[in-house]
Amino acid sequence: MPRRYGQTNQPGNRREQPPAKPAPRRKRRAVPAVLLIMVLAAALFFLRWKVWPAKPADETEPDAASAEAVQEQPKRWSLLLVGADKPLDRAFTLDLQKVEDIRVDARIGDLVKMMLAAAKADGVELKICSGYRSVSQQTKLYQDKVKEFTDKGASEDKAKKKAGRTVQPPGCSEHHIGLALDIVAPYHPTLDEGFAETAAFQWLKDHAADYGFILRYPKEKEDITGIDYEPWHYRYVGPEAAIAMKESGECLEEYVGK
Repeated sequence: MPRRYGQTNQPGNRREQPPAKPAPRRKRRAVPAVLLIMVLAAALFFLRWKVWPAKPADETEPDAASAEAVQEQPKRWSLLLVGADKPLDRAFTLDLQKVEDIRVDARIGDLVKMMLAAAKADGVELKICSGYRSVSQQTKLYQDKVKEFTDKGASEDKAKKKAGRTVQPPGCSEHHIGLALDIVAPYHPTLDEGFAETAAFQWLKDHAADYGFILRYPKEKEDITGIDYEPWHYRYVGPEAAIAMKESGECLEEYVGK
């Protein structure tokens, strides 16, 4: 006998129940577009100021120095380290300004003039004998210094090593960046340690930092700078850094944490 709809083989002939309908899903509320934009803006703001801080106003572009230099030292142009182990990138450029026929980085020209005028007002005359140098100028100076030692019997390698204690190889001199000055006095025009006994040197020792300059290669720092003591060589680093180094006794390599 055929089974009718609703019948089962179980005793009592119970009626089958139709399958239950699934419970309706709750609709999610869409996030308002304005709220989403606010969240994204807040995230970008956090990343901009916490993860990628704003670049200082006086910071150079990355191509102002070699890739190694950019990674290992502060990017502020006034604290740029240049030396035999930190040559300048070939793409390095700068604007120059003349101060008493000596070219310097245009950003420090007015400060140099102010420093010279202040010294003169105190009865001390300073004379800048060297500022910016081109690579060709530095090449000649370096080759002449190397020849000076080879003429005395030194080997080429030894002559270059000795020459590098006073004259950096081309492309490795601070004079290329226009921030270094060789300063003498009219009555002491030679670049030698005797300049340290002059009134001009004493004035610079007392006041150069106020204008952003430091004695770049001080005595008893030769092992750190790699350069012999040069009481005539001054370097612009900015007043804040210069005063800090004057108080701490650090040289530039120590200050920037080489």
